[in-house]
Amino acid sequence: MYLDHIAIVFMEPCTTGHGRIKIRAQLARNIDDLLPYLNAVIKTANYNPKAPSFSYKTGNHIITVQGDTLSATQMENESDAYEFLEQFQIIVNDTADNKAHITPLNKQRERLKPFELYRYLPKTNCKSCGEATCMAFATKLVDGSQKLDRCTLLKEQENSLNYQHLAFILKESGYDLH
Repeated sequence: MYLDHIAIVFMEPCTTGHGRIKIRAQLARNIDDLLPYLNAVIKTANYNPKAPSFSYKTGNHIITVQGDTLSATQMENESDAYEFLEQFQIIVNDTADNKAHITPLNKQRERLKPFELYRYLPKTNCKSCGEATCMAFATKLVDGSQKLDRCTLLKEQENSLNYQHLAFILKESGYDLH
């Protein structure tokens, strides 16, 4: 097993989330050698090979890994933190086990920008997605807190090409469409 345990060494309230916590955890080993492989596996990651550091967002959590240290924000509670760490350990171990079949990505990805997505949105600011404007919706798509299917106008016949294009962009960038 590549990573046999992760221990929480620090926990405190998040300054940005009401009632949420942030943690710092000690990994059983330095995983810098695995970061390019994780970068290939976790499509929404931001990998800096010069540091080396690795970060990504999953749900509301922002995860950062450097060497043998992991920090995570916006955890609901201690139980949520332990559950997340178990899932992270599984991802790390699966990635390590499948290294031979993964092409490492040794560079930073270009990050999606809201305006790139906004170009293909209806621009009606209809609020059917739950956001005040189409630009706000595009911003939430980029940060992963909104899903493309929430825009009802994109499902109409005249917008189907834009929907397909947005779906392609998001999928290629590693976003979950549903």
